[in-house]
Amino acid sequence: MNINALIRDWAWRVNDGMPDPKNRNHIQVLEAVLRDHKYSEDFIREYIQNLNEGTPAEEAEKLGLVHLGGTAYGPKKGGEPTHKTKDGKLVSVDSDDVPTDVKDKEEPEQEKASSEESDGQPSEESPEDQAKKSKHMLDNPEPGSDADQEMDSKESSEEAIKEKVESIVSDLYPGNKLLQNSETSEAALKNGYKKGADYVAPGNAGSNFNENMSNEAALIAEKYPDLDESELASVIFEIVKDTKLGKQQKSTTVDSPTQNDRGTIPSTIKSKDERNLFRSSIIAARSGLTKSNRAKEGAKLAQESKGFGKETKMSTFGGTATDLENLKDKIVSANKIYITDNGQVYEMPKAVIQEWIAASGGGENASDTAVITEDGNGNLIYDGWSDKKTFKDFQGNSTLNDDYTKQIKNISKLEASGRVDSVVAKEAKNIVAEAKNQSAKIEKSYKKASVQEAAFLSTYAAKDMTRLSEHLKNQEAGYVEKSTNNHIANAMRFYKVKTHDELLVKLLEEAQTGKSSSDRLKIITRMATDEREHLKQTSEIPDGLNTNKIISNAREQALSLQKKTQNKLNKLTGSTSTGKEKPMGDVIGFQETIDFLHLDKIKEPENTNDYKQILKRNTQLVMAGKAVTPERLKGCLGVNSLDDAENRFSVVTDEELVQNADKTMTTGKVVYIYAVNSEDETDRKFIGEKRYRSKDGATGKTSNTIQWSPDMQKCFDK
Repeated sequence: MNINALIRDWAWRVNDGMPDPKNRNHIQVLEAVLRDHKYSEDFIREYIQNLNEGTPAEEAEKLGLVHLGGTAYGPKKGGEPTHKTKDGKLVSVDSDDVPTDVKDKEEPEQEKASSEESDGQPSEESPEDQAKKSKHMLDNPEPGSDADQEMDSKESSEEAIKEKVESIVSDLYPGNKLLQNSETSEAALKNGYKKGADYVAPGNAGSNFNENMSNEAALIAEKYPDLDESELASVIFEIVKDTKLGKQQKSTTVDSPTQNDRGTIPSTIKSKDERNLFRSSIIAARSGLTKSNRAKEGAKLAQESKGFGKETKMSTFGGTATDLENLKDKIVSANKIYITDNGQVYEMPKAVIQEWIAASGGGENASDTAVITEDGNGNLIYDGWSDKKTFKDFQGNSTLNDDYTKQIKNISKLEASGRVDSVVAKEAKNIVAEAKNQSAKIEKSYKKASVQEAAFLSTYAAKDMTRLSEHLKNQEAGYVEKSTNNHIANAMRFYKVKTHDELLVKLLEEAQTGKSSSDRLKIITRMATDEREHLKQTSEIPDGLNTNKIISNAREQALSLQKKTQNKLNKLTGSTSTGKEKPMGDVIGFQETIDFLHLDKIKEPENTNDYKQILKRNTQLVMAGKAVTPERLKGCLGVNSLDDAENRFSVVTDEELVQNADKTMTTGKVVYIYAVNSEDETDRKFIGEKRYRSKDGATGKTSNTIQWSPDMQKCFDK
C-alpha cells in the first residue's frame, strides 16, 4: 500500500481532514484505516506504538525511568518494570500487567545492544524523524513479516488491477443496472444530460455525472471496502465508458491546488476523451469514498451511543424530483432518524427532516445528494451533501435584480432585530430601490444591439440570406452536440415553421418590433457574431453590425452601479449581532455570505433541540472529493465563531472588468467582495469571489456567481 494513499484515507475519515498523530481519536481512526487495508493486528499495534513513542518516553524521563524493552519502563538502577505504554500513554502497572515481552527479562540480543548503546536512556526523536520512521515501516516492512507479505499482495500490476475490476463489474452489474435504486440516474446514463429533462437535477453534464456516480461509488465501496481510489475509479470508468453521459464528460481536471494530487490514469487509456472521463471517475471515486467513510463513522458513533444496529445498509439519493420523493418515503417509513455532527449523535423528528428535505437545493438547504445508513430495526442516519467537482465551482448564482431584492429583504430583517433603526433602514431601502430601477433600465438597453443587428441583416440580398441560414444550421448543430437547450428548434416550434430559411425571416421581422424573447434574441446575436467572423476575412465590419460598443457601454454602467450602491450604503451605520457598529454595506454583505456561502454552518447548535442548526451543519460540501466540515470551514476562515466572523467582515470594492478575446467589449466584472480582517485589522483574507456576467450571451441580463477565493480553496485542499 502506498503511504500517500493510506494518509489520504486517514485524512478523509478524520472530521476536520487534518490527521493529528497525538490526537487519541485520530489514532483510533488510523487503526480502523489500517484494518480496512488488511494490515495484521501485530503490525497495527507496533505501528501505533511507534507513532506514539515520543510522549511516554518524555514522561518516563521526567519520572527518572528508563526503557526496559518492549512497552515497559522502570527505575534506572534496575528492578521490576513500574510503567508501560498503553494507548499511546505512560501508565503504571501491577506485576500481573507487565507485558509478556519483558516479564522474563530476556530481551532479544538486538534490543539489549541498543539499550546498552544508549546507556539505558530512551532515544529522543523529532516529529520529523518519527514521521520518516513511520513511513519507512509502511514502505519497507521487515522481510518475511506479515506486513511485508500483505504489502506484496497489494502491489498489483495494471493487468492485475484490470482483472480485479472486471471481476467486480461482473459481480455487481450482471444486468448493467446501477446499485442505487434510481430511475433518473439510469436515464441520465442512457440518454445523457439534457437541460430541463425530468431525469436530471439543475446543472450540467459534469455535475450530473459527479452527483450520480459519486453516489454509486459510495455503494460500491460498501460492497468492496478494500478498494482504493484508483481501483474504484476504474470500476466507475468501466460501467460508464459506453454510456451517453460518460461520453459527454469533456475537459476535466482533477483539482488539487496545494496537494497536487491529480490521481493516476492507467497507461492503457490513450484517447483524450477517455482520459477526461477517467479524471471524472477519479473525482467521483474520491467523493464516493468521502461519503462512504462519513457514513461508516456515523454508524459507529450511533452504535456506541444510541444502540444503532450492527448490520447496516447504505442507500443514496440524488436531487431529481423522483429521488427526493423516494427519500421522503424512506424517512416516512423509518423508525428513528439520527444526524451526526462532530462526534455527536442527534435524534431528529420526522416532520423536521421532511421539511428540510422538501427545501433541498435552495435556500438554507444546499444539499444535492443524500446518503442514508439503515440498520435492521428501521433506524436511519441521514447525511446531506453539496457536491462540487472542483474547488472553483460556483456556490450560488443570482441576477442583479434578485440581489437588490434580497438586499431590501435583509434590511427589513436587520430592522426587525433592532440592528438598524427605522430611519436608517428606510434610507438604505431607498438607495437599493433606486439602484434596482436604474439597473432594470440599463439592462433593457442590451436589446437595442440585437434590434440593430436584425435591421442590418434584413437588408441582405438572397445569396447572403442563404449564408445566414447556414449560420442558423451550424448554431443548431452546436446545441445538439453539447446537449444544451436547442433555441433553434424551440423557435421553429414557436413560429410554426419547418425550414431554417423560414425561421430566418420570422426572427428578423420580430426582432425589429422589440417583442422578441431573450432566447430568440440570443439566436440573432450568435448569428450576427458568426457573420462578423465571416466578414472579417474579406472586409471591415460595417457599422450596422458593430454592436459591441453599444453593449459594452451599457454593461459597464450596470456593473459600476453595484460599486456606487455599496459606497452609498457604507455611509450609513448598522450593527452586528453582538452590537458592534459597522458600515451598513458590510452588515448587509455578511448576510449575503450566509445566503450564498452558508457561513452560518460554523455556528454550534444551542442545544439538542436546535434542529435547524444541526441540519445546516450536517449538509457538508464535498469539493474535488474533499469534505469541507464546519470545523474545517471555521479553521480556514481563521475565526473563533460566527459572531467573530461578522465583526471582522468587510466588503471590498476593488474590481476588475472582464472583456472578450479581442478586448472590444466588456462582458462582466470580477470582484473579491468578501473578506475577513485580522483581529488587529492590519491584514485581511479574501474568502469569496463574486463575478458579474451574462449567462445568456452578450445581450443577456447580468447575472452573478459566487465562489470561494483561491486562498480558501487551497486551505480546503490541505
